[in-house]
Amino acid sequence: MKNLVLLGLSLWVFGTLGLACKDKLDKSCDANFLEADVNNIPWQAQEVTALGTGPGGHISIASMADFGTLRQINIQVPIDVSVGTFQLQTGVFVQSIIVFPGGFQAENGELSITVHDTDAKILKGTFFFSLPSEGLSVEAGSFCVKY
Repeated sequence: MKNLVLLGLSLWVFGTLGLACKDKLDKSCDANFLEADVNNIPWQAQEVTALGTGPGGHISIASMADFGTLRQINIQVPIDVSVGTFQLQTGVFVQSIIVFPGGFQAENGELSITVHDTDAKILKGTFFFSLPSEGLSVEAGSFCVKY
């Protein structure tokens, strides 16, 4: 009986760890999405498109929603971007986020690439930033796109 309990507990622990790690290892992207909390209000794009240009180019993600303060969040990264975390800086467009209305470049934040599968052309990541001049705080952002 004791062995069965230990076996059951072991299976539960390893199963739970496996489920917790699944998202980090999951390189699939069933449908393009981009979502975030904008000034503490959930925001989810209704349309998300991604385009990757050739060598030396960029992956551009455009997401749009017609509700809330923010209408559009656009992300741009180099076509050969690797997994990692990048600081968002005004005037630096290598890894950048632009918001509309206004065409303001995000600052005071980070863009993390968690998956970049160049064979399947899948890009996943997270982000947060603020635009104090516009009264915008964007937290818990995440996206997954096929380009």
